[in-house]
Amino acid sequence: MRDADNELLGNQFVGTDHVFRLNRTRVEAFSGVAEDLFAHLVKGQVEQYRTDVHARRTSLPSIGWDENWGGPVSIRQDGSVLAIRLLSRSE
Repeated sequence: MRDADNELLGNQFVGTDHVFRLNRTRVEAFSGVAEDLFAHLVKGQVEQYRTDVHARRTSLPSIGWDENWGGPVSIRQDGSVLAIRLLSRSE
């Protein structure tokens, strides 16, 4: 499902986000895939997706803290991402 997009660790991703409570603290989790890879899948270009994923395998995975996102981000070798952050009471 594509209902959200975010730039994380300098890469653009599309996917979905979820807000939930963890010990009464509101947490947002975003999961998705690199925008350009997602475009291949939408068009049914599975071989192009595989080619592009294979070409990136040396630069991924990437794990780090994204200041703009406000939390940890994990990008896997297949171009998928998981990012988590705490939400303030006003969000």
